[in-house]
Formats: sequence, C-alpha cells, structure tokens
Amino acid sequence: MDIFKEIEELKKSNRKAALAIVIKTRGSTPGKISSKMLVYSDGKISGTIGGGRVERDIIVKAQKIINDAGEPQVFEYTLDESYNYMCGGFMAIYVEPLKTMKRVIIFGAGHVGRALTKLLKLMEYYVIIVDDREEFGNRENFPDADEIIIDEFLKSIDKLNLDENSFVVVVTRDHEWDLEITKEVIKYPVKYIGVIGSKKKAEHILYELKNSGNCQEDLQKIYSPIGIPIKSITPAEIGISIAAQIIDINNRLN
Repeated sequence: MDIFKEIEELKKSNRKAALAIVIKTRGSTPGKISSKMLVYSDGKISGTIGGGRVERDIIVKAQKIINDAGEPQVFEYTLDESYNYMCGGFMAIYVEPLKTMKRVIIFGAGHVGRALTKLLKLMEYYVIIVDDREEFGNRENFPDADEIIIDEFLKSIDKLNLDENSFVVVVTRDHEWDLEITKEVIKYPVKYIGVIGSKKKAEHILYELKNSGNCQEDLQKIYSPIGIPIKSITPAEIGISIAAQIIDINNRLN
C-alpha cells in the first residue's frame, strides 16, 4: 500500500504511529533520501529506510516517541562497526509522531446528529454516524460525515476503536437504546459520553449505571442532559450546545 494512503487509513482506525523519513545521506548508505517507513506503537512497520541495525534502532526510538507523546526528532548515524556497517556513510532520519484525530461518534442519524455533524466538521473533527436505518444514515442526509455505519447499535461498538481521543454522542430515537449504548461505551477510555434527554432521564441513566457497578471515575464521563445550558430548542441550537461542550472538555483535558 502507498504510505500516504496508509496514513489516511490510520485516521479511520485511530491507530498510533510515527513516520520516519531519511532526510540526509553522505557516502554509501542502505537507505536513500526520502525513504519512508511507518512505525506503529506495537513495533510493526510499513515501508523501509534501508533495513539493518539502524532501522531497528529507529523502530525502538519511534515507539518511544509514540508511547510518550514525544516531539519530532532527528537522529544521526555514522555507519561504522558499531552499527555493523563497514561503508562509513552517514544518515539523518526524521521521526514524527502522527497526530491521531479527535473523533466524535454520533449514535443516532436524526436532526440533532445532522446539525452537530455540520458544526463539528467546521472544527475538523472526524465524525462517524452510527444508525440501524439506512433510510436515515445515508450520504444524502449526512454529506459531511467522514463515515456512516449502518448496523445494530451494540454490534457496532466493538468496531469503533474507542479510545482517549473519542467523544461519544448518544442521540438515538429510543431511550432504551440510549441507555444500552451508554452502558457499553462507558467501558472504553473515551473522554466524553453525552446523552440526550431530560433531567429525569439523566437521573435514571446514572442510577442504572451505578447499579451496573461502574465506578465514580467512569460516571464522570457522562454528560446528561447533553450540551451546555443555553436554553436550546431547535436541532441546530442543541447541536451548538453539544459542540460547545465537546470543545470545552477537549480543551480542558488536553
């Protein structure tokens, strides 16, 4: 696969990786200028910067940068006996961690989800719509969504790679679905779970989640009633209140 296409795929899967590029060479070297390699957090690679001990060393350094949320770095190598080379060349390799996108997963392809998607795309969030009805979850209704998943709500959750860069919005057509979805996604390390509904519904959901054995730390991820209090009425106004809440939480937790 082309490495830049693979980077695009990374955005969808939300996997952590770093890009290594040979930026300077002198003399005889196994990797040439602009040779590229993707390094994943588990040490798997795609592409090559020439192989050998230098490449193995870069894989280790790239993993450390990924896992420690480090800054881009340049590593220089003189290719002598210490790296099992006899050519005496020189390589400089730039390693940059690839930013994972902030993702918002919206359960429910209704009016609120549609309004919220338009707003979030203005702020460059990666938006995924999940619904079990193709007549609602489609490109005509959601032209701005990055992905549209048509599946049973609970079956879709394991496929979403929910992590610390994920925000979840639960706005389905059914209160029971909202509760069941929330019970599942709270198990993942997401930053935010916003659930639409009245104060009475919010109290019921929190009661059910406590009785299901969820700890206080997990319960703090629940925001219900969803959105900041701006007396919102229309779907667009509710979308604005939710988007503002997501921005606030993202900026406070980063």
